[in-house]
Amino acid sequence: MNTENDPGGLHAQAQARLDAGEPEAAYALLQKAVARTGETFGLCHSMAEAAFARGWASAAEHWWRRAIELAAEDDPRHSERLAEAHLGLGTVLYRQEKLGGAVASYRRTLALKPDHEGAAISLAIAFLATDCPALALEQACSLLERMPEASELRLVRARALIQLERPQEALADLTWLHEREIKLGEVGLLECEVHRLNHEHETALVLAAELCEALPDSAAPLRLFRSVFAEFMDKAPAPRVAEFLDGLALPRPQVRKRPETRPDAGADTGAETGPIDVIIPVHNGREVLRDCLKSIEAARSPLMGKLILVDDGSSRGTRAWLRAYQLRHPRTRLLRTRGPLGFTRALQAGLSASKAPRFVALNSDTLVGEGWLEQLSAAMPPDSGIAMAGPLSNAAAWQSLGQVFDASGNFASHDLPEGDELTLLRRRLRLLKTFDASEAVLVHGFCALVDRKIHDELGGLDDTLFPEGYGEFQDLSLRALDAGYGLRIAEDCLVAHARGASLNPERRAKLSRAARRALYERYTALRYLSAECSAVLSPQLVFTRRRMEVLNRRLPELPKRCDQPARMQLSGQTSPELAGRKVCLFVSYAPDGRLLPYTRHYLEQLRKAGFLCLLIMNTDAPLEPPPEAQALAEVVIMRRNQGLDFGAWRDALARFPELWQAEMLLFTNDSILGPFDGFTQMLQRIEESPAPVFYLTDSEDAEPHFQSFFWGLRGAALQDPAIRGFLASIEDLEDKSACIFLYEVFLRHVCEKLAGLEAHCLFPMSSLSGVDSLIRPSFNPTHHLWRELLDAGFPFLKADFCRKNATGEDAEMWLRAIADHGGDPMRARLHVEESRLLRARA
Repeated sequence: MNTENDPGGLHAQAQARLDAGEPEAAYALLQKAVARTGETFGLCHSMAEAAFARGWASAAEHWWRRAIELAAEDDPRHSERLAEAHLGLGTVLYRQEKLGGAVASYRRTLALKPDHEGAAISLAIAFLATDCPALALEQACSLLERMPEASELRLVRARALIQLERPQEALADLTWLHEREIKLGEVGLLECEVHRLNHEHETALVLAAELCEALPDSAAPLRLFRSVFAEFMDKAPAPRVAEFLDGLALPRPQVRKRPETRPDAGADTGAETGPIDVIIPVHNGREVLRDCLKSIEAARSPLMGKLILVDDGSSRGTRAWLRAYQLRHPRTRLLRTRGPLGFTRALQAGLSASKAPRFVALNSDTLVGEGWLEQLSAAMPPDSGIAMAGPLSNAAAWQSLGQVFDASGNFASHDLPEGDELTLLRRRLRLLKTFDASEAVLVHGFCALVDRKIHDELGGLDDTLFPEGYGEFQDLSLRALDAGYGLRIAEDCLVAHARGASLNPERRAKLSRAARRALYERYTALRYLSAECSAVLSPQLVFTRRRMEVLNRRLPELPKRCDQPARMQLSGQTSPELAGRKVCLFVSYAPDGRLLPYTRHYLEQLRKAGFLCLLIMNTDAPLEPPPEAQALAEVVIMRRNQGLDFGAWRDALARFPELWQAEMLLFTNDSILGPFDGFTQMLQRIEESPAPVFYLTDSEDAEPHFQSFFWGLRGAALQDPAIRGFLASIEDLEDKSACIFLYEVFLRHVCEKLAGLEAHCLFPMSSLSGVDSLIRPSFNPTHHLWRELLDAGFPFLKADFCRKNATGEDAEMWLRAIADHGGDPMRARLHVEESRLLRARA
């Protein structure tokens, strides 16, 4: 029979091609058969199989659905093939992550053929993928009763038990699989999860690192290591983390408070430190190189020495362009290699032409900005023992400003910012500058300021092991740390990076994998990956990233600073005894120089509770303090109304540094009415708590934070450099929202994440309501949960809430509540009405 003209023959030919591993040819033959005879169950079934084998998931889904539509489900002759069609559809849906449809298809298969083992196992796997571990466990246990040797089901059961946080029960299946040497990689990953759930993070990290060494091209062990390390850093006690890192000879970066006085970074001319040569290896990429050199020329300053371009085997056109550039720019030195030799060797060739005490190794696909060299130089003071310093970027792995990892777990590469966007980012970074240059564990090689003497002492970059420019600066970083030198990141410096502009993605990925294997071999995966993760999780860098994210999302325009420091006039005790006392820094919004009724009452109650009060009245005009203010506070500061409470607290701390020697330092303001019943008991709870940081209410808007109308420090918190540095860095901003999102929203982060201190919330939102975590960020507890707060012993109402509900039934509601909780409704009415008039005037 001539199969070319016989549809049945075409179908048979196609099946033979499919069996021979030629799905594309089989698919073409089947298309001819369909064209001649039309769609049949058998042809659609085979079309789906061929499309799936070729990797055409959408086409396979289409043909499986057509096969199912064409089958008569009530015809017993078709039930077996129909079951296979549902199984095939389920498989292709699973591959496309259409998991709900996959579960439905597997269940339909089992309805047609209850003893179909493949469908039953696939259903158990799909339950896991749909985050239904209880269903997966039930399915796996049922099947294992009759298929105890099914290794896939053992894995499903172990995974389900781990997801259900029953790790000890998973050990039997993992041991069974391990003894039979079945899927050891997956078993190893699950063993790591067991140790993680048992809070044995160190063991989990050791096992994950071993898997990374055994499977260096696999993403799963690397993702797991990073996840466990992040959890370890976040949840384990600080001494335990320090012990682990000490064992690997890795530092734990500490927050570095800015010096009280520091020279302007822009004033660095190199007189003390010497000029800085900039060395750029070049291999084609002329367009990005042109932009890079233009940015360098625009930012040229007295600190910059020679610009050294190293042509590493570029094309004829690029060579000619470089020569022309050098002729136009006499201060530029142009070298050529006999290459291409790779980035590291080209950089070493450039170093041979440099005598400067420091140099910058710079990628050709970068954009620098005004003051970039000065910012990097400020991170490496003379004779400081700092080997290298690097900037932040849009695409520089652990030095990236945005999200560090993408959805696949690789280092993210964000779009190259340009023009006004890049200028705005740099200005925001300068505004966010809070601490001194952060301590680092690794410095990325896309842009690195290097001390030449230390570089030479360490033997320079290893151009034998890392000739292509991947891994060489990680290696130098670790050798510098081992020799006792430091590394820094200049958080106010942003160098944009196009990332790998002269390499295609495949070549870049290959070089990155090769570098990672070399680093594992030299340092072990455990040490290198711990260094990399420590670099990602540098406390100061995490802080800067999160503040920048909130700033970008909530404040599209750059916040404006007030044009001059706030004018202040003091009265009362000029040198009060503050050491060892309970002190309250109380800020009142008093544009007309008066204290409102409940503000006076609040100050009276604080004094009765034993607090020495420093009252700061933010006012619009130079006024004398009211007589009652001097009776209620040991010190009264009449201050120009700018920078809100945060600016006032900063000024008071600067004016009276003895405040840091207090027994307890309470920060509060007049944005609340009260106190009502429960104030004494609340203060007693604070006294009894060992936590060095305390606050009343929390919020999850923008970032988990505490509300700043009442919070305080004592003990270790008063001496912590992160807290003191943050409060000293506050600037007077014109916009209220900017003050909130830059300062209030991050006070808790500073105390808990940077200082590592326990912060005690007296009235946490989670204990006040059944509102779930997805809705909670939209709640303001002092507005939405004010009844629950009063009933829980919270002795205040927010004045803003009362102003917004100042009349009618709404007002009667909170006025009754004030009376029920021991407050004075008439005093509250007077206070709210006066407060509304003040804001109407503003």
